[in-house]
Amino acid sequence: NVIPSLIEKALAAEDRLLVWGSGAAQRQFLYVDDLVRALFLLLEADATGVQYVSPGETVSIAALAATIRDIVRPGLPIAFETDRPEGSTVLSLPPLHPSLASVQWTSLKDGMAKTIDWRRGLT
Repeated sequence: NVIPSLIEKALAAEDRLLVWGSGAAQRQFLYVDDLVRALFLLLEADATGVQYVSPGETVSIAALAATIRDIVRPGLPIAFETDRPEGSTVLSLPPLHPSLASVQWTSLKDGMAKTIDWRRGLT
């Protein structure tokens, strides 16, 4: 929910990008094309049981907001609403299945740029 919310806020912002919480909460994000590729690799490897799919990169909400702002409205000030809920921090995930070792994960910046282009109707 945080990514679509921040994208919409950045697109509509006039004087600042408002972010709930302090921005310190940590999350892990996964670009949808990477998820699809990982699922096919897991199927091909006959992986069983619960499998986790993650690039392993943890990013703060503040860094996410700055990445989105830099794509949508460079230079727009970011304001943190510390009286709003922050949410919990993502816990570390168990090791990934060996079939995912070769995945070249999409960077946060590239994933956000593609997502924002899609939202703007540019792709």
